[in-house]
Amino acid sequence: MHETSDIGRRVCDLALVSAFVSGKTWTDLLQEWRAFSAPARPKDLKGWLADKYNVKVSKRMVESALTGAVPHHDLLALAETIRSASGQ
Repeated sequence: MHETSDIGRRVCDLALVSAFVSGKTWTDLLQEWRAFSAPARPKDLKGWLADKYNVKVSKRMVESALTGAVPHHDLLALAETIRSASGQ
């Protein structure tokens, strides 16, 4: 079993932590979560965020955070490469 759910990994990858807990980075939150769970293996990141920070991670919340997200420069470069290759 993974430490985070699929949605958790996607959110972490997108670095949209400010949409969930202001003033924290994902590194901060994941360290807190792991410390809270120690010595056991951490489980249920979404449940911990709800208990600790009153954050309910949902599809709607992620979609809302993505609305204002700036795409990673690698993704923008890939899109440009695809556009160039297709002659657009």
